[in-house]
Amino acid sequence: MICVCAEQLLARVATDKEEKVRLTVVQAIIEAALEQPNMVDPKLYETLIEHMRDKKPSVRREAMEGLSHLFKKFCAEYWKKGDALPAEGKRVSSAPRKILAMYSPQNQWIVETLLDEGRFETTCYLD
Repeated sequence: MICVCAEQLLARVATDKEEKVRLTVVQAIIEAALEQPNMVDPKLYETLIEHMRDKKPSVRREAMEGLSHLFKKFCAEYWKKGDALPAEGKRVSSAPRKILAMYSPQNQWIVETLLDEGRFETTCYLD
């Protein structure tokens, strides 16, 4: 569980000028969300989305891969079955749409890799 002070620290250093710091922030948020998704502040999920636009490809890739992994873990099976999403799924249900919106020449290889890996298996996720 991420304590409030850790969330505040992550939010504060999320815009650090050092690539390694931003990358570590993204990794920490993803790790916490995978372990305790309901204990992660929704603002930190927004931080992941913001980092899909980071100036460094490694940070963009980590944010996109992390969001797609969260989506696959917490949403994919529910949507395939047509079941309602649990709370943790609702927080990342827009990941495929947001990742596909990032499709550009500089992000093409990241987005296409995620699609090739089957992270978003059907078009119903985009509705």
